[in-house]
Amino acid sequence: MKLRPLHDRVIVKRIDSETKTA
Repeated sequence: MKLRPLHDRVIVKRIDSETKTA
């Protein structure tokens, strides 16, 4: 499912940030 690589990257970065701050 590589239709939105940019969107996926943004989501992954957001999740990583949230998990890191959590």
